[in-house]
Amino acid sequence: MWSVPFTSIDVAGEFEVVVQCGNSWCTGAIIVVEVDHIEANGSDQTYQTVAVAVNDLPVKLQAFPYPAGDWPDAEPVWSDGSNGDTLIVPTDTPGDSKWEVTCGASSKWVRVIVVKLEIKRAIGAGSVDYASLTDTTRNVLPGQRMNLKLEVTPDNVSATDWYWDPGGTMFKDYTANQTQGVLTEMTPLGFTGPTIQYYWADPAILRYVTCQVYIGSHLFQSTETFHVLKPTCTLTITQGTTGLNVAGNTVGLYSAGDNPGMTYTATVGMPVGMGGQGGWNFVQLVNDGLARTLGDGTGQVGNHYHQWVLDTTYPYDPLPAAAYPGTAAGTAGSYPTGADPHTTDDTPIAELTPATLQKEGTHDFFHTYVMFLPPGDDSRYVPLRVVDWDWGFIATNGASGWSLLASWTTQSVSPSTETTTHPQWTANWKPFAWVNVP
Repeated sequence: MWSVPFTSIDVAGEFEVVVQCGNSWCTGAIIVVEVDHIEANGSDQTYQTVAVAVNDLPVKLQAFPYPAGDWPDAEPVWSDGSNGDTLIVPTDTPGDSKWEVTCGASSKWVRVIVVKLEIKRAIGAGSVDYASLTDTTRNVLPGQRMNLKLEVTPDNVSATDWYWDPGGTMFKDYTANQTQGVLTEMTPLGFTGPTIQYYWADPAILRYVTCQVYIGSHLFQSTETFHVLKPTCTLTITQGTTGLNVAGNTVGLYSAGDNPGMTYTATVGMPVGMGGQGGWNFVQLVNDGLARTLGDGTGQVGNHYHQWVLDTTYPYDPLPAAAYPGTAAGTAGSYPTGADPHTTDDTPIAELTPATLQKEGTHDFFHTYVMFLPPGDDSRYVPLRVVDWDWGFIATNGASGWSLLASWTTQSVSPSTETTTHPQWTANWKPFAWVNVP
């Protein structure tokens, strides 16, 4: 039993041949454009020979269409064995047909299958309306839901063991609220089966999506290209200096008196070639190092000491502070994409109370993200840019009041960078509480 596929861009053929020639069995198959053709055992046997043109490349096969078959649309061709006749097999059309081969007085039929593989896309939450790709549906955005299917025709063939390779940085889901931000990765099982659902986090001018599948014992592959277009994003930051406030009872990161010590200004725009309007917001994580010594010498640290947690609200800006995907209570605040910049700020502080404290200090680290939500049903936020910054101090309480140790007073900020790494957290910095050091 032979079962050998053609190799071409999106069409494959399968020929299975078993023929009895006199008292012996003969086998043959088409292999790409080379033929191990059926041969008769014994020169006294008569047989038919047909030359077949596959995609205009001539190959030889001792078989002809089964008369009862409705595909391919061609009449049987009889030959005296000179291999000079031609039959056009329409391999650009998927179908299932019977062919017959004759060797002397023995005759056997052979099943001929031309298989077409096509990757299709469904758009819309929960949609199963898979359609052929167009120039429009090949253009996608990071965070847009990808719902693809490998369609195999004719549908009566047995397809098994699918394996998808979408390429790029992908994820299964991302959800965020006031207590947790969770990125769900793709599992091995998610890459198997006739369909696949996922999101891309990163852009690409050309993104190749491949699906392999076994039809019978043969491995076939289909590949399509997508354009994962990159949103535009700018993020500028200004940082002040660490110092005591005007009243002298709080240390903070300030600029021009007690004004906010961190300001962020960002714009996010849709890429050229994509319609609709998306949204975006700021998300901030903090890793605080707050510690102090009470008047009786007891040491204390913050309840999230040296843990990465959400800084107060999701999103950081704008309001409302709500989950995404949304709930009945509302959905996360966002700015519309466009040319208009939006600004937010932060003033991290540490209050020097009670008055009986001996010492207090911290070294806090922050990740501040610009997150983008593309238009479309069931889209997810993806990060575009992130800025890393920190501030810190140690203050001691002496006879003349509080003073800062100059060598332990610090602040720094790095330039913003592009990122595809989602912010994740399992707790909120608030409510804050002091806990005793064991």
